[in-house]
Amino acid sequence: MEFEIKKEGNEKYLSAKGLKFDEGNYQIQMIMNNNISGIVPITIRNINNEKELLYDITGMSNLSSIFERSLMRSEELVKFTLAIKQLSDSLREYLLCEDNIKFDFNYIYYKAKQKQYCFCYCPDEGEDFSLQIKTLFNQVLDYVNYNDKDAVALAYGMQEVASRDDFTLEELLEFALDSKEKPEPIVLEDEDCEIEEDEEDSEEEKKKSFFETIKNFFRKDREESEDSLYIEETEENFSFDTDNLSDEDATVLLTSSAAEYIVLKSINREQNILVAPNKYPYIIGKSKRSSDYKVSSNVVSRVHARLNCEMGVYTIEDLNSTNGTFVNDERLKPHEIKEIEKGDVIKLADLEFSVE
Repeated sequence: MEFEIKKEGNEKYLSAKGLKFDEGNYQIQMIMNNNISGIVPITIRNINNEKELLYDITGMSNLSSIFERSLMRSEELVKFTLAIKQLSDSLREYLLCEDNIKFDFNYIYYKAKQKQYCFCYCPDEGEDFSLQIKTLFNQVLDYVNYNDKDAVALAYGMQEVASRDDFTLEELLEFALDSKEKPEPIVLEDEDCEIEEDEEDSEEEKKKSFFETIKNFFRKDREESEDSLYIEETEENFSFDTDNLSDEDATVLLTSSAAEYIVLKSINREQNILVAPNKYPYIIGKSKRSSDYKVSSNVVSRVHARLNCEMGVYTIEDLNSTNGTFVNDERLKPHEIKEIEKGDVIKLADLEFSVE
């Protein structure tokens, strides 16, 4: 199946060609004749005896483009998982197969106006649902905000759950909702705005009520309660605004001169690598989207290590890398933070650097 974006006036479509399905197919007719929540609407065209499936993505953005601009935080990961669970329930209600959903961030859309995730149903293609979810939550690791420790812990924990042979969506969602450290709400405020203590307490209460409400919804507890009223009140705090969302500001070390920054200089390599952080925290890895410095090496993890500086003390943290982070030949444990100084030797997998 081949995909391309088409614009027709004010409308935008994702076009899929190379299909081999019958237009009278039960699945196609069910989607075209019903407004199924979470499914991108479709129409069919026949051009030169070739079927073209058009997904109406007007007013939507795919998650890949959204999270390239603003990486995924913990509360967004919870809402995304909830949307998958709700989608699964809807598909079963209409006797549609989960295997035919294209679980890929490039083909999952978000409708900002309705604050809704939308998924593409491909009648001619299908891949095992469980396998797709495993792959999807591996892909999440490329888009998670590694400056948000709650998001990192949640993403890796959910990936571990999804890697089990007998996992269920219920287990994934319960893991997210029962996480001990709940994510902080997104609060958009003016620079000159000061938050009083009682306002902070109010936001904390709203945050707790938000998660309790999702739990009640997930458990099919639809009875009216005071908690359920908070969904509407807190939705702005937990929704995407594709125009205003930005990465969490990194802490920048205030110094009198650039010379006070440390640099990592590669050792014994034909092509010299010089890692010169211009801010902290500073992430090194092979992922272009999630790293501040991209290393072109298959043995380096997508997000391998994080450099930081607080009060003039430099540290390095291993971000659960596959092949390890070493300081003076001592391998760090996952998420272990180690103080470093000039003259130390740091090894990321098989790449060695001197601290200068």
